[in-house]
Amino acid sequence: MKKKVLAVLIGLTLVLTMVFGLLPGCKATPETPTTPGETPTTPGETPTAVKPVPTGEGETFTWRCQSVGSAGSSYWPWLLRVVEDVTLLSQGRLTIEMLPVGSIVGTMEVFDAVSSGAVESGTSCDPYWAGLDPRFDIQGMISAHFTFDEALIWFGDDPAIPGRELTDKLYEEFGVKWLPIHLAPTESEYVSNKVILNPGDYKGLTFRGTGWTGMVMNTEDFGAAGVMMPSGDVYSSLERGVIDACELGNPYSNWLRGLHEVTEYVGFPGIHKLTETNSFIVNMDQWNKLDPYLQKVVEVSTERMITQRFETETYQSAMTLFDLDDFGCKIVYESPALQEEWRRVSWGLAEEMAVDNAEFKEMWDAMKDFTAIVRPYMQLQTPSWGVGEEAYPWPVIMAD
Repeated sequence: MKKKVLAVLIGLTLVLTMVFGLLPGCKATPETPTTPGETPTTPGETPTAVKPVPTGEGETFTWRCQSVGSAGSSYWPWLLRVVEDVTLLSQGRLTIEMLPVGSIVGTMEVFDAVSSGAVESGTSCDPYWAGLDPRFDIQGMISAHFTFDEALIWFGDDPAIPGRELTDKLYEEFGVKWLPIHLAPTESEYVSNKVILNPGDYKGLTFRGTGWTGMVMNTEDFGAAGVMMPSGDVYSSLERGVIDACELGNPYSNWLRGLHEVTEYVGFPGIHKLTETNSFIVNMDQWNKLDPYLQKVVEVSTERMITQRFETETYQSAMTLFDLDDFGCKIVYESPALQEEWRRVSWGLAEEMAVDNAEFKEMWDAMKDFTAIVRPYMQLQTPSWGVGEEAYPWPVIMAD
């Protein structure tokens, strides 16, 4: 009998231990795992967690956010999700009114409006601001530069990687807080009514290309007329023949814009922009008014969008290729010679710019050093199967 009672007591003790151990605040602090040979961190070295502020406690804030995109773009629902996350996680202490392009200022005036404090926050296609400082171009990703996964590593929090520090330094010079909100999936190289396979095929074309891309096209090597224009003007410009071709977005976002209705060919790979940084920018004075908890809310809400949108739009773009084939558009894979030409010309322009611009050189050299370490490893991990026309489920125009 005593043994049965003892067994019951032991069992009850174990159950209570498990239950209370699962309750918030009742867990024993686990020991910090260490690598053999390392000294365990002490509790005093552990960063203090930011605790949620209960509803109704603390100062409240309302921001207007001027987007560089329209309410009909594929970008818009994701921005609204960020707004929703901020409201939820801040328990209503920070609310953001998301405004479509043109509500307060035009696309190309958004950065100045945030920098000056005319509007509290905005969304940013970072290469748009290259006229203010050429570092915005390489920060926003130039031709034949970082892929999505390389950019994700570059802008991370690892102190051994200087990407985030250099980016923060650039934006802070303009009184702006930079927060990554989207690292774009690789874009289509172009939509056009002419096949572009080899370097000479660009000659004579009027081509919508933002920032660095337009600069590359304007070189003698490519011989195109690269022009800058807001994305909202692209459809009508293609339809009226004002431009012959454009680079703009991934296949899915371009499908939503209807660009397949006014062009015949879609080119790949998007060597002109393997990824692109889009960000949430905040006037620095407004940012500094937030307590650490609200700052963390904004950081978490914006960074969450990066992987969510990437995974969704990459899959949607893959499915869009079947739609393009059904519609009658033709898919083109540019020659290795053209891809190499993009890299040669693009990197050559960066080297020239670095000669007379010390701040540009600092960022560019750091990016090259990073690439030299990471890219060979990424290439080693990339399988080579599925190369050639037979790998595709739809017809592909390829160079001989």
